[in-house]
Amino acid sequence: MSLNRLPPEIHDILCLHLPSSHLAALSLSCSHFYNIVQRHLYRDIHITPAFHNLAVVPTLAAKPALARHVRSFSISLASQSSVLLAYYRQLARALSHMTGLSSLSLFVDPSASWVLRGVQAKWLAAFACSFPFDSHVAAFLKTTPALLRLEVDPESQAYFNPEDASIIPHLEQFRGSSQVAQAIVPGRPVHSVFITSGELTDVVAHLADSVSNVSILEATISSSPAPLLHLISERLPHVTHLRITYNSSEAPDTAFYEDVGSALDAFPRLQTFEFSGMHWGSLKNNEISSEQNSSELQQTDAPSFETIDVDIDSEFFTDY
Repeated sequence: MSLNRLPPEIHDILCLHLPSSHLAALSLSCSHFYNIVQRHLYRDIHITPAFHNLAVVPTLAAKPALARHVRSFSISLASQSSVLLAYYRQLARALSHMTGLSSLSLFVDPSASWVLRGVQAKWLAAFACSFPFDSHVAAFLKTTPALLRLEVDPESQAYFNPEDASIIPHLEQFRGSSQVAQAIVPGRPVHSVFITSGELTDVVAHLADSVSNVSILEATISSSPAPLLHLISERLPHVTHLRITYNSSEAPDTAFYEDVGSALDAFPRLQTFEFSGMHWGSLKNNEISSEQNSSELQQTDAPSFETIDVDIDSEFFTDY
């Protein structure tokens, strides 16, 4: 039996195991394999000047049939201030053709959020961008009912109606400023929150309004951590993984760490805690039950605490 007589699903399986160079050669072998191979060659695209593949965008803009094969698309031009406006117009056209996207990452000129106009992404599950949360981003999110993970510019404000719960109704993970988190998290099943700017104290009450239980939380703070930890334990009792970066010009003393350790006693479910690079973890490595007290949490790096093992392969640590 000749190769082209095999069922199409067998061809797809074979293509999954071929490198890009072999796929390109196979696509030139005959018209039968051309269309099959195109689905795989253009399925996952990562564009960066380092790869010398910027020309892919004009190709996708000019050939909608190829763009419809794209499932994962990322482009990073953060350091390319010389990119012309015409290139962004082609990017906008290419994106409008990608109707089957499941993952989209756009780290380009923050003022170019207009490239999202006209993009329909009903299958999109993950969206990350360097754009502020402006009207273009808000309008785009209305076309992404399946979105689970969202990342926006770390300093942006929210251009968003928080009462419209029909937008991104299944969101599970958010990364961005505390201002945007206040608008995004309430009314949605968000369980992982990564605050990139703003005061965590101001947003804790809003995080408590998630229809899910926030279990993973990361933020940078400048105020005393012990009172904040008590606030988090009261409003977000289901937190299991917590990472806090403390920005202060004063060196912490023993009493400071004792206050932090005491504050951890209030967390009924906490399994891992990282404080400014120091890992604290459960003595039983993620076996803390809801009845156990988190006083078993110990600091791993400071000499005043008992050294313990921390599961660095847990979901909390591998997410970064």
